Amino acid sequence: MLLNSRLYLLINIVNEYKIIENRYMNTDKISYLLRKAGFRATPQRIAIAKSLLTEARHCTPQALYDELRNSLPTLSANTIYTTLIQFEEQGLVKRFHIDNQTVFDSNTTDHDHAYCVDCGKIQDVKKLTTTAIPPSLSNWQIRSECNIWYGLCEQCGKKNK
Repeated sequence: MLLNSRLYLLINIVNEYKIIENRYMNTDKISYLLRKAGFRATPQRIAIAKSLLTEARHCTPQALYDELRNSLPTLSANTIYTTLIQFEEQGLVKRFHIDNQTVFDSNTTDHDHAYCVDCGKIQDVKKLTTTAIPPSLSNWQIRSECNIWYGLCEQCGKKNK
């Protein structure tokens, strides 16, 4: 729980950087934020944080591994997944499943997603209304809910006409 309270500050700072100055989030700032939150600022964790947390994006653990492995030869897929789970536990990313893949989303605000079934593009969609909790879930402690809209993105829709 101590780690949770430390990361509350990190979440706010990271979200502020995403909005205000994401292009200025350099390695030194990320390293400082990770240490302040109680994480060891390893080269692997810094690279993962820099890639994922400096802008709102969606990625699978495999895609993140493919993106970073050339610059970090000691990086393993397990390190990516473990770090993503740690970030999720601290509220820095959200996880959802789409098309039999686990996707991590660095946009932690309440929103839905649109998924292009042709090219795989995932787009954030502003939630229009709050969905009522079904009566069959009245004994549940619902933490979040996310709708996924499946279809063709604008580009794929044009080429499939």
